[in-house]
Amino acid sequence: MRRALLLLVLISTPVLADDSTADLLSATQVKDVIQFEASKSGVTYRVDDRFGGTLAEGTTPTFSAPHGVDLTYRDFNPFKVTVTSTEASVADPNSKAIGDFLDALLAFSKSVVPGGRAQLALRIDGTDQDPEQAFNRWIQEANGRPGIAKVRSEVASLISTTANERDTKTAYVAHETDATLLVKAAQELNESKDLLKALDELAKLLDYYLARSWRNGSSANSDLVIRNVGTDPANQKNIGLSFALKSYTFAAANNTITETTDATLARSLTLRRYRRFVPEVGVAGIYNELKYPKYSTETKDGVLVVKKETSESNVDAAMTMNMFCNCLGTDVIFPGFQLGISKAENYPGIMAGVAFRFSQPKQVSISFGRMVTWFKDLSTLKVGDKVTAQSDIDNDLKRKRSPAAWYFGVQYSF
Repeated sequence: MRRALLLLVLISTPVLADDSTADLLSATQVKDVIQFEASKSGVTYRVDDRFGGTLAEGTTPTFSAPHGVDLTYRDFNPFKVTVTSTEASVADPNSKAIGDFLDALLAFSKSVVPGGRAQLALRIDGTDQDPEQAFNRWIQEANGRPGIAKVRSEVASLISTTANERDTKTAYVAHETDATLLVKAAQELNESKDLLKALDELAKLLDYYLARSWRNGSSANSDLVIRNVGTDPANQKNIGLSFALKSYTFAAANNTITETTDATLARSLTLRRYRRFVPEVGVAGIYNELKYPKYSTETKDGVLVVKKETSESNVDAAMTMNMFCNCLGTDVIFPGFQLGISKAENYPGIMAGVAFRFSQPKQVSISFGRMVTWFKDLSTLKVGDKVTAQSDIDNDLKRKRSPAAWYFGVQYSF
């Protein structure tokens, strides 16, 4: 019955840490870059060009990296998508728990030892190309930095051509006396002015992206760096991403292109510092075979003397810090080592051992090792010595260290 009760106490002790430990143990490890691509069907990603996955709506997957990571967009085309991102730094729960454990360890030692853009309207005149074909070609070719640079060069050429034509027409107007021709020339000048304004807006857009950071800048498959995110052992980075999918409608009647946002996809992820050993602080039920003395008084031959009670085994809780390793190539069991502090008020102790964390079918950790405790024992009095009251015994009790003993612990995560 006692063993059954002990087992119930052990397995029903909740862990203080939450799933942040499991998240970090099972996090996707990143060395250098996470590459994204968005479409109406969703958002996909690749890690270090190794494997792919889907960044599903409403989920926040965890990635881990030993240093800074580039978040990029594959073959970025500013005419087809815009990307915005946010970054928030919050305390890493596992790192914070280590601080709490160290505070408890100090207290123990004292107790035992004294972007988006608006509508884009362009009018193309003075070119040898069909306007619709020209813009459709630009939209398809502006992939990556090389593609954007090529389109930017063609825009610059068109700006130069249009400006020269405008100057020629301006000089013509200054010497023309025919009213009909003057009206036509003035109309053409206004069209050139509108075109130059629109082309200048387009050039600024392309220049903005050319000035951004790119990966593989000399390759045809250039990736825009959305954000570089550093990792910090004390803080995790919560990243928000928004992908706006774009399309363009060409109106042949007035040679205009209208930009439309077809869909906006919001996604999120968490980036944490990679650790070979992941810390988890919690509370475990602890059992050991040590016996601890208790003393009271009894009357013998009319005299009050010291009496030794039946020794008790120690069954209590302990604050533990486990360091689990994701080194078995499985997401079912994680081995590690354990350091713990007994929370027994009368028998404070410290322990060290090994631990195993199971993720299936339920989250539970078991541990075993060696522990040393401190207990109160008689200092000058002995069993049978005469005393006047229980207070004489209490005042004579002093802290003593027990021999090292084996312990067994369980912590269960609900």
